[in-house]
Amino acid sequence: MKKLLHQLSINQQETDNYTNFNNCILHDEVLELVPLPCLILNKDFKILKYNKEVPKLLVKEDIHLKYVDFLHILHLKETENEQIKNELKNLILDEVSIFYFQFNETEKKFKVLLKKGKIGDDLIYFVNIYEQKADTNLVKDQELNCILKSSLTATWIINLDDFSFKIHNFSKNLFKSIETAFFYLIEDFTRYIYQDDRDTVQIAIVEAVKNRKDLDIEFRIINQQNYPVYLSMRGHLIKKENQQYYLAGFLIDITEKKSLQKQAENLRLNQQRVVLDAIYRAQEKERKKISEVLHDSVSQLLYGIRLNIQSLQLSGHKNEEFKNINQLIDQAVKETRAIAYELKPSILIDFGFSIGIKELAERLSTTNFSIKAYINTLSDQLHPEIQLSLFRIIQELINNCIKHAKATSAEIIVFTDKEKIDLIVHDNGKGFDTKHPETLKGSGIKDIKSKVFLLNGELNIQSRKGKGTHIAIKFMIEDAVAALSII
Repeated sequence: MKKLLHQLSINQQETDNYTNFNNCILHDEVLELVPLPCLILNKDFKILKYNKEVPKLLVKEDIHLKYVDFLHILHLKETENEQIKNELKNLILDEVSIFYFQFNETEKKFKVLLKKGKIGDDLIYFVNIYEQKADTNLVKDQELNCILKSSLTATWIINLDDFSFKIHNFSKNLFKSIETAFFYLIEDFTRYIYQDDRDTVQIAIVEAVKNRKDLDIEFRIINQQNYPVYLSMRGHLIKKENQQYYLAGFLIDITEKKSLQKQAENLRLNQQRVVLDAIYRAQEKERKKISEVLHDSVSQLLYGIRLNIQSLQLSGHKNEEFKNINQLIDQAVKETRAIAYELKPSILIDFGFSIGIKELAERLSTTNFSIKAYINTLSDQLHPEIQLSLFRIIQELINNCIKHAKATSAEIIVFTDKEKIDLIVHDNGKGFDTKHPETLKGSGIKDIKSKVFLLNGELNIQSRKGKGTHIAIKFMIEDAVAALSII
């Protein structure tokens, strides 16, 4: 059994109150009204009176305790028993002593308060027993300092009267070359924050101070090891006894949390890329299959029909009728080949990306719609999967120009160097309002966004009604190749 023994000094008013109370509980009826275990002991520590709360404490409600040794029922060790008795005997009148005990069979701890008194010529002891509630919030300053120092958790407080800002001394461990823990202006504190985050933090703090509301923001700093660190700053409004208001809270290092969130986000995005890649690969496989059927079967049949008709034409049949038939067959062959080309752009493999795009521009140009293509030859050295994605994106953008933009001209620009790929498609069509999300929800735009996302690219759309559309797409080659390696 663990025990703590010490003397407690109390002021005169507390002594008087305690004396009046214990004089009252000499009466049995008053003693029974007390809602905690109370006892009166003689000079030998034998129990003279006790209320019903004492048996409850001992979990033996039918027990008779009169003239029983009080210290014996607490199951103290002999050495502890003697020590307490000697302490109590040495008490002067009206002096109070406190000790603690714990029953072996329970985890509950109790505080025993004893006061030495006198009735007539007889010495007595007034006893009150309290259950000791564990104060989980009680942390000594030294312990708190150790916790803050080891966890790199900072405390801060803002005085709402003069807007002075103070952080705990150990908070300086979070910052680089910080000179003080007290700031007369909030701006003096925010200069230690990342340049890009300073305005946001300052506005949030000023707003919280002005409106006296809770603060919850995140920002970046450079720590003393010259590494970037993410901090979470949270605080609440508090009011002290002097009617002063403060905003106080914690600065917590959330760098690891941010890192885990980023890893989780990257995992989610990579999973999306794997799904999209599987869809596009399936599409390309089907396109290739249909293209080969059109080229090897349908086109050959049409070509054979044309040869037979030409043979009949040479044998003396009417030329005018066969001329119309030949024109229809020629058109069917041309459209079949165009479809096969759209489905499987073999020109990319046979002649390279730059020639393939120029041929696409030439083939889709008409008397009412001209397409110019500007491409540097470095694009021919790109990964085949990247070339195919760029080709499909350009196809979709030109189709949008033809179907929706009502443009008369368009430009395709592809510039590639060792680090990046810039793709620009510009038209002089009717344009649209990019502020309305509905205009960007078409299947064509969604497909382009998916292909750009698949290769870690960036998409920028600029358009105004009557002013045409300018679409710029950028891929960092290293990021695009890395995305391909994942999928």
